[in-house]
Amino acid sequence: MVKRACLALGSILLLCLLIATAVRPAVSAKRPAVSADDVEIVFSAEGKGGPALVFVHGWSCDRSYWKNRLPEFAKSFTVVTVDLGGHGESGCGCKDWTVEAFGKDVAAVAGIETLRPRSSGNSRP
Repeated sequence: MVKRACLALGSILLLCLLIATAVRPAVSAKRPAVSADDVEIVFSAEGKGGPALVFVHGWSCDRSYWKNRLPEFAKSFTVVTVDLGGHGESGCGCKDWTVEAFGKDVAAVAGIETLRPRSSGNSRP
């Protein structure tokens, strides 16, 4: 079961890697997206354009996990940090608490506007 869920998340993240990159202007904002199960997913984007790098926190964390690592990446890339459903400032009304559902949260953020991520990260203990 866990192996299947990890494979599903890996597939979604791989899809994000394969999406064409887009040059984006410098941004710095906290915005919401809507997940597949209609939960508001809060994310922040900042940086100086270039391809987007999406940073995804691990279980029971939030997007602030990445705050000390972002300034260097933001010099050359648009960096996006996501609060997965039920974490941080995102909504808590998730219908499904699986790795696949969290992957759909990332996909919802990636699909907003013209954000086309180059790669994603996930913390692991």
